[in-house]
Amino acid sequence: MGSRKKEENKAASTKDSMAGSTGAPAIWNLTRKDLKGLVSSSDFDRYISELKIIAERDGKIIIAARTRLTADRVRGEHQRLLQRVWRSHDPRDRIIDVIAWDRDGADYSELLGNDPWAEDVVPDAHKTEARPANESTISGERRDYTFDNLVVGPFNQTAYDLVRHIADDGELPANVILIYGLQGVGKTHMITALQQHVEQAEDTREIFYITAEDFQNEYIAGAMARDTRELKAKLRACDIVLIDDLQNIANAKGTDAEFCRNLRSITEAGGLVILTTDTAPGKLDGFSTRVMSQIRGAMSVEIKAPDKAVRLKILRRFVDRLQAQRPAFEVSDAMLEQINQRIRGQGRELLGGLLGLYSECSLGTLAPTQDMLARVLDKLAGAVTNPKISDIKQATCEMFDLTKAEIEGPRKLQRIVYARHLAMFLCREMTDKSYPTIARSFGKRDHTSIMYAVERVTAYLEKRTDTPQHLDQLRERIYQLQR
Repeated sequence: MGSRKKEENKAASTKDSMAGSTGAPAIWNLTRKDLKGLVSSSDFDRYISELKIIAERDGKIIIAARTRLTADRVRGEHQRLLQRVWRSHDPRDRIIDVIAWDRDGADYSELLGNDPWAEDVVPDAHKTEARPANESTISGERRDYTFDNLVVGPFNQTAYDLVRHIADDGELPANVILIYGLQGVGKTHMITALQQHVEQAEDTREIFYITAEDFQNEYIAGAMARDTRELKAKLRACDIVLIDDLQNIANAKGTDAEFCRNLRSITEAGGLVILTTDTAPGKLDGFSTRVMSQIRGAMSVEIKAPDKAVRLKILRRFVDRLQAQRPAFEVSDAMLEQINQRIRGQGRELLGGLLGLYSECSLGTLAPTQDMLARVLDKLAGAVTNPKISDIKQATCEMFDLTKAEIEGPRKLQRIVYARHLAMFLCREMTDKSYPTIARSFGKRDHTSIMYAVERVTAYLEKRTDTPQHLDQLRERIYQLQR
């Protein structure tokens, strides 16, 4: 009896403390808003968006995640950032404590009931009535992924045209689409823009987005409960299913079989499945023969690495979005050029450099300085290491679909010679090797062959519009091989 009274007093104390908190719910809303721009969209949607502020105890703000898996991920990956953002808004400088509701919720159930998320539950659109037009199911940072703010250029034009064709309900000769490209080139933005268009237009089609990892987690949870019907119903009731980052469920036999069954059920019912992956279909591994048959039979389109001009455009567009919320965050063109030069990688890594500067500026409340930028770039970019000649040759072979023998050998076909000259040019640009050393690595040629190649590519840069793009794409491929 005494124990029960003690728990009641504890719950009452928690409730009173929360009520007296310095605008804790309002501070949490501000914190979530800032976090949307500071973590990846997938992490925000998966781990941050459903966190609940539930109490204040002993001077700590208690934040609840639904499951131990989510709580562990938030504590391991995001708690330091979460704490920093919270403190930037909290005049009392309180500490954040993340708990797992499925493990620790009993301590708070007297105050909050069995499920703090119960008020958020909405009817399943696939089990009741269809989603009303203009109502989006997209949450977190993905809300910003639209066709209007998608940067389009030669690197993604083919994929963009295909996705816009689907958005306009155009006919297709295939019911499985595979969009592939290196991490951070905009695959998630592309398919989310499609989802936004379908959900916000006068469109009767049902569309559903899920990451491959979430597909696996939902399947495993259903399998443990011996009931996977909910996942199947959710997928099979849709006209368009978007499955992001397929490579994340490689080498998972149970998930592989369930994925294959759902893929066939959706397409046999006339639905369209759009997959994204970091790897070209011919180089994917870790999947069963049945799944690979579906993937290789899909309509495939690549999003290539953006060139320098497009990277600058991406950076400027993102700065404008941040500055709309924090007017003091004025980043000059010269600063953006430094980020573009020092941060190697795709759009996502570029934005990581920009967000590092944003954080250095006290979350955009201070104007960035050159010293701030230098600190961020030194931490993120690190020391630049020269690639190996073999890396440059491999990247060139992959991009131009050549063999090692072709790029090193004597063949004079125009496409082979052009690719060989680009590789020789980059060997001279990106390594500290001498002309004779580079020449020996290309079929034991004379050093004058490398000098001639450098001259030819220098001329191409003035006369050909595609050569700068080819060189940028090769540099990005070389960087990926070095990681």
